[in-house]
Amino acid sequence: MHGLMFDSLNHDGALILGGSIWMPFVKKPLHLVFLSKELTVTSVQYAVPITLNPTTWKTYSDKNAKYCLELARKPKLAQGMRIKILP
Repeated sequence: MHGLMFDSLNHDGALILGGSIWMPFVKKPLHLVFLSKELTVTSVQYAVPITLNPTTWKTYSDKNAKYCLELARKPKLAQGMRIKILP
């Protein structure tokens, strides 16, 4: 799974299975919403793409998360809120 990595179509977001993300080949900063298996927000983090600057060489994770929602825009979500995925 690659989420918004290599995204040239400027999608608004992607839902990824897993509680850890890193940012190679991502073109823009993302807002990461980590979710439990019940789709409750466990944390919200701001992630920057990896560059030649070593301070960007990191992973973003939440040990309590089963999913990560990658978003291009800042969400109006906070820890403890529950989301619903519509078809």
